[in-house]
Amino acid sequence: MPRVPALAIDAVESAATDADPERVLQAQSSLHHDALKDFSDFWDESGAGAGKCEPVPGSAETFSIDSPRLQIFPLTPRKRSSQEPSDAKPRFVPYWPYSSRWPFCRAPTTLELRNLPSSCNVEALCSLLDARGFAGKYNFVHVPLESTSPSRSCGFAVVNAARHADGCAMASELQGLTSWGDCSEDEAEPCRVAWSFTCQ
Repeated sequence: MPRVPALAIDAVESAATDADPERVLQAQSSLHHDALKDFSDFWDESGAGAGKCEPVPGSAETFSIDSPRLQIFPLTPRKRSSQEPSDAKPRFVPYWPYSSRWPFCRAPTTLELRNLPSSCNVEALCSLLDARGFAGKYNFVHVPLESTSPSRSCGFAVVNAARHADGCAMASELQGLTSWGDCSEDEAEPCRVAWSFTCQ
């Protein structure tokens, strides 16, 4: 390896004190020329062995600047598969006004379900959630019943998901639902899902 020459800083500083721009430029140019002169033989002028590194001990492989070490692959956009539905249902996530006050300072997990069939109870709702892949992803279900008719629900329910992500997936699955299995009614309104503002 060539020796890096010591820079003649004193020459530049003495020229700078004269406040002569031309003299300062001449001193800097001379300094750069002297510094690069020792690197003139860094590469072999004949080109033989230029840019080659010494082999790693125990390995006969040598590396050269001319040897490509990287491969560049063109990126093409992924085409939609024929099996992917083009009219997939958009993901629905209920609105939640995040702020610094409780409970809006945390990610919600408790959902309110509206427009449930009057015959839907806790057992029927749990069976529906389990059938749609949410078994073990909720830990609380409450379906209020009418005081005058205990066999009829009030038309809404409260479900607490185990995680915020589970609640988002549950809301996307149940929003607009009209088929409630054994509890389905002929003129059932689409289910409306929202985060609970009173229970979190």
